[in-house]
Amino acid sequence: MDILQQLREFVKSPQACFGRKKTWVVDETMSARIERSSHLLEGGTRLTIDIFEIEVEKPGHGTGMAFIKETHVLNPFWGTCIMNVTNARFAERLRKDQWMPIDGGEHPSFFKNASIGLGKRLNALD
Repeated sequence: MDILQQLREFVKSPQACFGRKKTWVVDETMSARIERSSHLLEGGTRLTIDIFEIEVEKPGHGTGMAFIKETHVLNPFWGTCIMNVTNARFAERLRKDQWMPIDGGEHPSFFKNASIGLGKRLNALD
């Protein structure tokens, strides 16, 4: 099963909402840990899908960004967070793509509200 199929299964399953909070998604192109979580964002506690520890077999080919975009589109919760970004070039790319920094530490995290790209999200859930 490819990584996007694994992602779809996790996001659309009742376990993502009520049971299992995290999982690894892995295929021959990349791996990542995804987790249902909550954060204090924009004045409230928000339910999110967090993405951690993205490892791509061939960096620089858009595989990781495609996964992040698909995660955001499929996400049924308030928003998506990319946690602990260690690559400065990748952090700059997230800012360019309208991801908002959560904190400015050595390894910043970013979030995007689900209302950004809502049309794509609604079509993906059909």
